[in-house]
Amino acid sequence: MRIFSAVLLAVFIGLSAAAQDAAAPAAAPETTPVPTAVPAPEAPQAPEPTPAPEPAPQPAPAAEPPAAEPSAVEPPAAPAPEVTPAPETAPAPEPAPVPAPETTPAPEPAPVPTPETTPAPEPAPVPAPETTPAPEPAPVPAPEAQPTPETPAPVEETPETAYLGHPLGLLVQPQELVKTTDAVIVDVRDPDTFAKGHIAGAVNLYHKILSEERDGVPSMLRPIDQLLPLLAERGIIPEKAVVVYTGNAEPAELTHAARVFWVLEYLSYPRVHLLDGGMAKWTAELLPVETGEAKPVPVAPENLGVKLRPEIIATRSKVLDALGKGNVVLVDARNAAYFSGVDKADFVIRAGHIPTALNRSSVDMLEGSTLSFKPLDQIQTILDTGADPAKPVIVYCNSGNSASLGYFGYRLLGYENVSMYDGSMAEWSRNPGLNVVMETPPPAAPETPPAAPAPAEAAPQPPVQEPAPSEAPVPAAPQPSEVPAATPAPEPQAAPPAEPAPAPEPAPAPEPAPQAAPATEPPAAEAPAAPAPAAP
Repeated sequence: MRIFSAVLLAVFIGLSAAAQDAAAPAAAPETTPVPTAVPAPEAPQAPEPTPAPEPAPQPAPAAEPPAAEPSAVEPPAAPAPEVTPAPETAPAPEPAPVPAPETTPAPEPAPVPTPETTPAPEPAPVPAPETTPAPEPAPVPAPEAQPTPETPAPVEETPETAYLGHPLGLLVQPQELVKTTDAVIVDVRDPDTFAKGHIAGAVNLYHKILSEERDGVPSMLRPIDQLLPLLAERGIIPEKAVVVYTGNAEPAELTHAARVFWVLEYLSYPRVHLLDGGMAKWTAELLPVETGEAKPVPVAPENLGVKLRPEIIATRSKVLDALGKGNVVLVDARNAAYFSGVDKADFVIRAGHIPTALNRSSVDMLEGSTLSFKPLDQIQTILDTGADPAKPVIVYCNSGNSASLGYFGYRLLGYENVSMYDGSMAEWSRNPGLNVVMETPPPAAPETPPAAPAPAEAAPQPPVQEPAPSEAPVPAAPQPSEVPAATPAPEPQAAPPAEPAPAPEPAPAPEPAPQAAPATEPPAAEAPAAPAPAAP
């Protein structure tokens, strides 16, 4: 636009020059070159510097003075006043506003820098929030440690569901039981022993009253209609936890407590437990004991609401079926002597064990003076069958007592599909049609003779005395017998005493042997000398 204004000025100047030419035609030819000044179109070259005008829009008017220079080239200054009518130039301001709108687009490139890295500050705050979560885990452990001590308090408020912060396990320790407020403690010893001293608050359920002899088989479980009244009159109800114990003076006692445990599970009591160490451990820890008879709170038998669990008790037919199918692990819980048939209970007709049974002595799970249970890892080793724990297990013994302890051991290890053969060997051995296996341990005596060769090796030393028979030629003395040569006779007698001297020393015996040999040689030399005196 400035160029356009410059062209207009040039036109005005040309018009003014034309007016002057009109006044002075002679000068016209000279003015012709002025139009040649039209090279102002060369000004289009000016667009090349056009990029420069952007930073300097104001200097553009300064470019107008050079256009005035051609006016200065013309000598007649008069035209300048004529140009004064430049009121016509007033339109020049018109183009000025024109560039103004044109300059407005100039801000458009300005926004180009506007990519102003303003977004850059945005990533800066991003890392800040990322670091903030890091401190969060630090406070987390602190609150976690706090709730743990708080849990025991509310648990004590609900003793019917949990004790000491967790449900009672199958095996209860004395310190756990003493803090239990809602449990029936059952002593299975005989009434006289019970009255002499028992755990405070316990009731007495003699284990033998739960069993009977049937068809010549001892210790068979009574029918349910006989069991329920025995439990009801002692207040042993399913709604409470039942902890069973005995004296633990000998392993057989603990098998009785385990049998009561098995009976209660057979009757579907949901929470049955054994007291670890029994009365022996309880008194050793100086826990409350009382004497006299029990003071139970009886209930009506019909209020017990129990139901049988036939899968817990195994019958003879069930064992036979298992042997036929081979889908059950049969475990003999007796000791090795009973299992092999070396020993036999009086009420067992035939010694030995049921075919395919594994021998896992249940009393091996006990240790110490209180006959407490060993750690679970050791019990696992003792009772391991090598089969999948999910495979059914049937435990038996002589009369269902040691087997009850084995049953408890498998329950302690988490076995769910385990049962006990109530009749056991007392029933099995009475049927001649059922096979019984006997195992005789291999004799170990023949292995001892190999020790004898050691002394036999020392025997070869006597052959060293063989030179003694070589003295047999010494009896050539009969020749001297004709000649009274008594001197040579004593000499062979001196040789024998020399020989017995080394004999008492077995080790150095070889040393005297070479000495004896030379001793025999001199008499041989003397013998030929004997006939010499006979010649004269």
